[in-house]
Amino acid sequence: MLANKRDNSMMIRCALGQTLISQRAAATICEMVVSDLYGEDEYAAQAPVTIEEGEGVWNLRGSRVLTAGATSADRGPLQMRISKLDGAILSFTL
Repeated sequence: MLANKRDNSMMIRCALGQTLISQRAAATICEMVVSDLYGEDEYAAQAPVTIEEGEGVWNLRGSRVLTAGATSADRGPLQMRISKLDGAILSFTL
């Protein structure tokens, strides 16, 4: 079994203030994950997805609104935090 160890290359990039994940890349990661897990229709229902820049992260939020009478099976707006450094998904709710 391979270990999921990170080498020092990312620490060096971080120390230099470099990031690999642009706003566009974060949007693509979000779309791929939501579409793979819940289907393209679910991602479309979240549109538009807003992206705000945070300290070292991209904060993404879907625009789906739960209406009165929604059940626990109904999904609300997606929320995802993605690391600017390496694209790691730091949190994800839907």
